[in-house]
Amino acid sequence: GKGKPILDFAARRQLPVVFHVSYDPGDPWAPLADALDVVEANPGLRFCLAHTARFSKAAFERAQTLPNCFIDFSAFKIHCDLAVANYHGIPPPAERLDVDYANPQAALRQIAECFPYKMLWGTDAPYYSFIKKYTDVHGVVTDVALRSSYGAECALLNALPRALVRKIAFDNTVRFLFGASAEKNA
Repeated sequence: GKGKPILDFAARRQLPVVFHVSYDPGDPWAPLADALDVVEANPGLRFCLAHTARFSKAAFERAQTLPNCFIDFSAFKIHCDLAVANYHGIPPPAERLDVDYANPQAALRQIAECFPYKMLWGTDAPYYSFIKKYTDVHGVVTDVALRSSYGAECALLNALPRALVRKIAFDNTVRFLFGASAEKNA
């Protein structure tokens, strides 16, 4: 396929790959299911799905079966805000993880505890604000103004028990970056 040269490059150098993923069916650039297909087809590479895989229950279930797949918490607070607003880029409630999105601290903990060996913190932009007016592929204009900060995201992380912080912000990150053998040396 078209992305094979990049995957070959990553494989030769044992580099991990982060995928920006989207649940929005109108987003042709980052379909979540396609990213998972690539992860599954390349078991010798390590992959991370950005933005908590948009909270897709099906993506988490599939990622659990793939030892080379990680999921990050990047921009977690604004994605919780999107879930609360039932934004079209997040799965509908019946298709997303069953956590308390109105309380990002509780949601982060629930997800980290349910998937302690899959989750990473800070692989993509660990925070940012998303402020944009855009027209989607259906001609619908959306005005989004979601704000976060590095401090707010760190506060969510640091509210977790220390052992869980170590797991998602260090142990899993080392395994993602350097492979399973690196964790033994950490």
